[in-house]
Amino acid sequence: MQIFKIKFFYLRFIMLITGCLLIGYGISVFKFVNWGVDSYGTMVIALSDIFKASYGNTLLTCNIILFAISVLMCRPCIKMIGIGTLINMSMIGYVIDFLDFLYLRFFPLQLSIYVKFIWSVSAFFIFSIGVDLYIKANLGIAPYELMNMSIIKHFNEKFSFHQVRVFQDLLMLAGGFALGSVIGINTVILSFFTGVVVHFFSKICEKHIIKDRW
Repeated sequence: MQIFKIKFFYLRFIMLITGCLLIGYGISVFKFVNWGVDSYGTMVIALSDIFKASYGNTLLTCNIILFAISVLMCRPCIKMIGIGTLINMSMIGYVIDFLDFLYLRFFPLQLSIYVKFIWSVSAFFIFSIGVDLYIKANLGIAPYELMNMSIIKHFNEKFSFHQVRVFQDLLMLAGGFALGSVIGINTVILSFFTGVVVHFFSKICEKHIIKDRW
């Protein structure tokens, strides 16, 4: 997906924060509905349960580990790091923790299948908008994607982005499932349809938000 450079930093920063909030909201809904989350989240949930730690603390720890490994594997990848990288790795997990607290306080634990379906679908679109805003802000690559790029660079681009991403996602899914995480319909939807929906919102964002702000 093409990255659009936005002239005004304040707009990019607002897009960054909004994107992280929407991503956090989407994942929190997937997590609460318990129909599966994204591949990375599958592993994080498993580790969170094993170590009896909050999702936010576990995600931050995993992000720091991925960040450190990525930098050690590929020093040139440092140029991909920005304020967005730091905000992404430290903010999203705690947004999810806060929303989890609200859900447990104000929502029944047993939701009907219809409520779960409608909530999951709406959360998926909101999550996709968040991903697009984060990408468009172009203020630093997320730790999970940084790991992807570092592997590609480390092996002198012998493998494509798609190949490495599929391997990375499958590894996280297999590891998370083996450690007790749920893989469900939302996992499948996130794996196969996020890119398509993000591309759709990308066109809308380009037309209505980025236009005339170069």
